[in-house]
Amino acid sequence: MQSAPSILDYITLGIAVWGALLSTILAIRNFQKDKRKISVTCRLIEQSLSQDGIPYNMIVGIKAVNTGHRDVRLEYAGLITKSKKYFVANTQRLPVTLGDGDSVTIGIKLDEAETQLRNISSSAIYVLAFVKDTEGVFYKTSRLPDVMINRKMAKKSWKLKK
Repeated sequence: MQSAPSILDYITLGIAVWGALLSTILAIRNFQKDKRKISVTCRLIEQSLSQDGIPYNMIVGIKAVNTGHRDVRLEYAGLITKSKKYFVANTQRLPVTLGDGDSVTIGIKLDEAETQLRNISSSAIYVLAFVKDTEGVFYKTSRLPDVMINRKMAKKSWKLKK
């Protein structure tokens, strides 16, 4: 016959459950901490105005900041369309390795990007700016600057799905 569990058995069970729960939480936390994280923003960094006040020679900056704790090597930056076709910036700044907290800004001439994307697809609409790392992971902005939306090169309401 088995005797009823004693108070010591319940304390042992409680400590075992507490240890299992705590180790699971710490494992999840370490996994998330070790993940690569890149924050990508896009903004107008330069533009010239004609004598009539019409903007030209617009340059959009794509800024990538490593907000994680692991080094990330970025290979490409550019603009991606709704149809997942993309324009890659021609720059000497990439490839680059970003350490913890490091950042890089890539400039793209808007007229050049628009021409290239129109050659790829007749209905090209810029959707998001992106950077791509050596493992093929795309890090994207949540939206483009208003200047692109105002020039009807982007739609505010559409977001690219991963």
